Amino acid sequence: MDRLQAMHCFVRVVKLGSFSAAARELGYSNASVSKYIRQLEAWTQNLLLQRSTRSLQLTEAGQSFYDYCLRVEQETLALEDQLQLDREQVGGRLVVSAPVSLTLRLLGPALLDFQHQHPNLQLELRMSDQAVDLVRDGIDLALRASAELGDSSLIAAPLLPLPRLVVASPTYLQRHGEPQQLADLGHHNCLVYSRGSDASAWAFRQGDGLETVQVRGNLAADNSLMLIQALLAHQGLGLMPRALIEAELASGALVPVLRDWQPLARTLHVLYPNRQYLPRRVSALITFLKARLRG
Repeated sequence: MDRLQAMHCFVRVVKLGSFSAAARELGYSNASVSKYIRQLEAWTQNLLLQRSTRSLQLTEAGQSFYDYCLRVEQETLALEDQLQLDREQVGGRLVVSAPVSLTLRLLGPALLDFQHQHPNLQLELRMSDQAVDLVRDGIDLALRASAELGDSSLIAAPLLPLPRLVVASPTYLQRHGEPQQLADLGHHNCLVYSRGSDASAWAFRQGDGLETVQVRGNLAADNSLMLIQALLAHQGLGLMPRALIEAELASGALVPVLRDWQPLARTLHVLYPNRQYLPRRVSALITFLKARLRG
């Protein structure tokens, strides 16, 4: 039994005063209306209507149940209106998971501008480089920079390519020399991002070729900003997303090496659990970030 439909049918029978009038209004047969009422009486274990050839009369239990049905209908309509409003307006609570370094260097201003444009939005930003379970952790969307996305149950949309460079400080290069070939990386102190898929080997393209080089060093960190500090302290070479070191490249504090080889790029993706019934606040942020980051 479709209980909500049966309750609606009961309300119409009472308001219209007859089974046949309710059947005509709802587009049901008289037999279907009678079946709904019998099912409700079986469910409540009470006689709800006294029937005669000329009239219908609510029993005492029927009156109580009728009042209950009216409350349910009113609350259901109010809930539907609220959910429709939530879908159409950018407001409410929006939980976003984002990597620490990219948020502080690149994404933070965009997220704050989005919130400023939508003052009814309550933004909860969870910054972490660890993998998260969006459904389990109640996250509306996640921003992730990776070569591959492992969870095929998520919807993933690319936002921004993230080319990378091997960089070092001029002081480090003066002390240890500049690598000329990929094999030279084996003679350098390579600072690695420990959560990356290439923490022990860096992959490069040159033309149509792909070459992977084993790297090692005395520092691994799960935060790219920490690695940038180490690079600025002349401690080694690092493979970094260009978006994180634009200022250091512009000032000359860090310089690229091995320019003839292109490290495999990463892509910033937005991930969310379901495309259907996407809340307006989520779709609006996705649209905003696409325009902002690609502009």
